[in-house]
Amino acid sequence: MHDHPTWKLRRRTGKETAVKVEPKEEQLETTNHLLHSPLPPPPQGWEHPAELDYLDASTWSKDDIIRHLITNSFSVPALVPHSKWTTIITAAEGSTTMLPNSYRIPLMFVGEFMWFSLRLVLEDEKEWEKFKGGVLHVSRLCEAFLGEARRAMGSEGLGAAWRCAVFDRALVRYRWGCLFSDRKHLQLFWETYGEQEYRKDPVKFFWNRVALKGRKEFKLDKEHIETGVTACQWMRGLAKEDGGDWVWVTDQTSSRSTEASEYLELWQRTKVWGQPIPTLPSRDPVCAIGPSPNLSKDLPTPFDAIQSPSRGPDQPTQISCISRPREPVFATTTDPPPTDTIHSTPTPVPKTDLLQILHAQYQSIQVHRRCIRSCTLCPSA
Repeated sequence: MHDHPTWKLRRRTGKETAVKVEPKEEQLETTNHLLHSPLPPPPQGWEHPAELDYLDASTWSKDDIIRHLITNSFSVPALVPHSKWTTIITAAEGSTTMLPNSYRIPLMFVGEFMWFSLRLVLEDEKEWEKFKGGVLHVSRLCEAFLGEARRAMGSEGLGAAWRCAVFDRALVRYRWGCLFSDRKHLQLFWETYGEQEYRKDPVKFFWNRVALKGRKEFKLDKEHIETGVTACQWMRGLAKEDGGDWVWVTDQTSSRSTEASEYLELWQRTKVWGQPIPTLPSRDPVCAIGPSPNLSKDLPTPFDAIQSPSRGPDQPTQISCISRPREPVFATTTDPPPTDTIHSTPTPVPKTDLLQILHAQYQSIQVHRRCIRSCTLCPSA
C-alpha cells in the first residue's frame, strides 16, 4: 500500500516543503514574559493610600465644624427618567459638578447620614465630643469627592466609567453597615473582609434598596430619591441662638435664633462667615414714611366724577382749583421728603360745597362743548 507511486510522491513533496522556522530574539523575550503571570500588587493593609486621612477634631469648635458643613453643603437634583449618564450637583458656593448617574443615590445617602448624625449629637455635649470627628470626616469626604470630580472635568474628562477611589472605599464600608472611618474601624473592617471587598465596584450595588432600608435608624424615603434633596432641606431646623450655641430648633427652642440657611445666604453673598443681620419685617412702601396726606382719598377730583367723551387727547382740560397733584411715594425711609410736600391734615370739605363745585365744573365743561360746536359750524374766514 505504501509502495504506490502516489504515496511516495506525496511523502517526498512534504519533506521538500518543510521549513524550519526559528523565532527571533525579541519574540523569545515576549514569549517568556507571557508564560509568567504578572505578580499581584503587594498588600497594603488597612492603611491604604486612597483612604482620606482622619483629622483630630479635638481643637475644632462646634462653630468651626458646622461652618464646614454649611459652606461645603450641596444639593442633589431630582431623578430625570431616560436622562443621559450625568447628574449635576450644585455646591453651596453656586458651582456645579457633573457626576455619573451611578453616584447620585450614594451621594444622597452619604449626605443624609451626615446631617442625621449632626442632629443626633448636636445638643449632647458628651456625644458631640465623641462623634464630632466623624461628622467632620463625612463633610471632608464629600468635599474631596466633588473636588476630584471637578478636576477630572477640567483635565482628562469625566465619563460614565469615572470612579473616585477615596469615595468608593467609604461606600464599600457603608454598604456593609460600617459607618465610621477612624483608624480603629478601618482596621476592623479590613481584618473582617480584607482587600478583596474593596476591589468591587461599589456604585453597582443596589443603592436604591440600601437607601430605602437605611442604616442605624436613618434612611431615605422614596420621595427624596425621586425628587432630590437641597442643602436647605438638609439643614432645616439647624439654628444658632442669639449669643448662644447651635441647636436643632424644636417647639421648646427659643424663637430668638438665626437659622443656618441665613448664614448660608450671607456667606454666598459675601464669602465671609459671620453673624447675619436680623432682617426687619417688610412693610408696604406706601407706609414707609408714615401716613401720606393724599387728598385723593378724601376728596375726589373732577376727573373721577366727570369724564367727557368729546375731549380729544390734545385738547386742554380745565382743572378746578381744588384738584391737587398726587404726592410721590418714597421707597425707602432714608430719602428725605421734598420741601413742598404738604404734611398738614387736609380740611374736610362740606358736602354742600362739594356739590356746588362739581356742578360748576359740569357747567364749565358744557360751555366748552358749545364753543367747540359753534367753531365747527361757523364757516372759515
